[in-house]
Amino acid sequence: MVAAVDPLHRNSEESNLDHKLLSTIEFLSKQLSLSALVFHAYLPLLSSFIPEIEGTQEFLLGIKKRHEKILMDFLAGHTIEPTNIKISKGELVPGLTDYIEASATSILVIGALSRNILERAIIGDTAEQILEGCPCDVLVLKS
Repeated sequence: MVAAVDPLHRNSEESNLDHKLLSTIEFLSKQLSLSALVFHAYLPLLSSFIPEIEGTQEFLLGIKKRHEKILMDFLAGHTIEPTNIKISKGELVPGLTDYIEASATSILVIGALSRNILERAIIGDTAEQILEGCPCDVLVLKS
């Protein structure tokens, strides 16, 4: 069972929803005798625009380390095993789909926030994209 989280949310409602996702997989994985896994993707846009130049790799490594630290701090207080945490560089949907297939995941747990029409047009509907391409069952939790 995988929970897809983003601990870099600036909004407390989104952060609370991610904690709810973690609590849900901790509870359900015990009930269903499944492993509780956590997935987080980050997309360093810099690598898309700047070719290999001096200092780029160090900068990108710094971004990765920042995401790792924030995620580990976010997971404090939860019972997720460190070996069950996946941090992926790249776009969320294809990275998550690949991880689900590689880990033989049965259930994906994601959060969805209600957004108005303007926000959907600007931000896009990530939950809908995940649902369209997900190779397993999906449990969607709202805040």
